[in-house]
Amino acid sequence: MIENTFNLAEEVDSCIAENRTENEPKIIEKIINKIEASKNKTFKSESNNVSVSVAGDYLHGHRSQCKFHYWPEGKIRQKELCDLMVVSCLVENDKLLSLKASFVQAKKGDKKTRSYKIDPVQLYLLKDFPEITPVGRANLGTIPIKFQNSSHTLGSYLLFTPTLEFIWTTAKIISLQMSSSKNLKASALNPYFANSLQSFFWHPYWARYNLTTARHLKNQFDIELYKDQLKDSCELALSSSRDFFNYLINHRLGQEIEHTVPDAKIIRLIIDKSKGLKELKTVLQKSGFGGVPNENSSDENILGDGIGIIASITTIGAKNE
Repeated sequence: MIENTFNLAEEVDSCIAENRTENEPKIIEKIINKIEASKNKTFKSESNNVSVSVAGDYLHGHRSQCKFHYWPEGKIRQKELCDLMVVSCLVENDKLLSLKASFVQAKKGDKKTRSYKIDPVQLYLLKDFPEITPVGRANLGTIPIKFQNSSHTLGSYLLFTPTLEFIWTTAKIISLQMSSSKNLKASALNPYFANSLQSFFWHPYWARYNLTTARHLKNQFDIELYKDQLKDSCELALSSSRDFFNYLINHRLGQEIEHTVPDAKIIRLIIDKSKGLKELKTVLQKSGFGGVPNENSSDENILGDGIGIIASITTIGAKNE
């Protein structure tokens, strides 16, 4: 299982190296094209009867812009929400058990200073997620949207290092390590790098748990429980593409998105505009996730246009052929 993950990561690393002169959105698009063309994007676990598929799509069009109140200045600001949305979901018998998502901003590092230019207003958006008003969201009404972000992983960054590898980390960590300048030193992230996952589905999935009592309801993978299974992973950084894909397929990235909150409708709207995520789209439609978007809307400047999507779909109880 890990060998296939390693092969996919190698392909992504080669893609980054080949496109080093491109801007961040173009690199994201190239990475997604590489994932879609790869033969190493399906994983199976014989022991746990689980299969995972990784898919990607790039939605061309306007950038994902939104307006929000920037508290440090006391002003309304408009910023791009993300370059990439990362999604992972768990499915059993066509029923969606869990979906996690993270809005990701991509940044290239400066070769000379080994640092990244971080926009403090955008960092505030991805770290704190104040109420936002997506620009052009005619079919979502006029009420601002307040995302749930209890794990502090809904907003994150993908940093392309000067050595052409990449680092995934949360906006919270970026905020903790920022100095008075707008530059983030790559070395500041070293204490937060997580250990590589050493096994397939090392961490059991808890279908639901009560935040008050932290009581689990179902252990889907029937493996030895990890002692910190309910701990929020807000202080997390991944130092390679291999770690990124391992954590993604193990359902360890992003904020849990509940069916009934406005966040769910945004996720559904973005994915429904995709042509390449047919399996994920079918799962969400069958589950009624996020309600049904207004199909009569002609507005193309909807939140989510002009961004990439990388998704993993874990099927529990899958038949290993």
